[in-house]
Amino acid sequence: MKKIGSILIIIVLIASCALLVGCGAKKTELDMVKDKISYVQTGLYAGKNDSFNVCLSIGKNEGMFIADGKSGNLENFCKLSLKPMKVDMLAKTFTYKITGEAGTVSGEFKKEVLGNNLVSEIKDIAKVGKIKDIDIVFDDKTDKVVLENKMTGMTWDTALQIAFDNDKESIMKDIVDKVYCKEVYIKFINDITNGNSYYWYVAFIASNEKYTAILIDPLTSKILTKKSL
Repeated sequence: MKKIGSILIIIVLIASCALLVGCGAKKTELDMVKDKISYVQTGLYAGKNDSFNVCLSIGKNEGMFIADGKSGNLENFCKLSLKPMKVDMLAKTFTYKITGEAGTVSGEFKKEVLGNNLVSEIKDIAKVGKIKDIDIVFDDKTDKVVLENKMTGMTWDTALQIAFDNDKESIMKDIVDKVYCKEVYIKFINDITNGNSYYWYVAFIASNEKYTAILIDPLTSKILTKKSL
């Protein structure tokens, strides 16, 4: 009898585990939308002095972004941008060293194909820990710029939740066989015309001609603008 009781207990435990796994595997509509992210910014650091503007953007993307409603495999990215205040400085050679609480990472800037920026792609930014500052080296000189974390409030997933809730009726129509038919673009942007304020930009994209874009205030969680084509 004890043996039969033990077997019954085991069967009940196995059934319970299977039930829990089954429940955990069920995707919500928001999960289906997250599966179609093609670009998401997860970190932004910025700083400036009299000579330079510096920006460090961290996140995940599918490589070259194409507004086609599709999303590929996401890869980590970390892009460092340097904008000299004087255009004639673009011809100089610049190297850098980013310092964090756990270490440093160094590299060299290259001229961006378009625009007046110098850029560098960083593969191992995580090893520096909490980012503190950057040393910019040129002409045997070193210029230090403190890097400030601009993404201290609302996170990208909260911004996506707000945008999802606002546009849920339309999103539900674009879910077919548990697959969302658009791609999702999430970026933390700044407006230099408004006191250098920062906002979350969330877009649900079918193509360049068909999309919904939502701008969110990270301090108040309010939707500032919404555009649908």
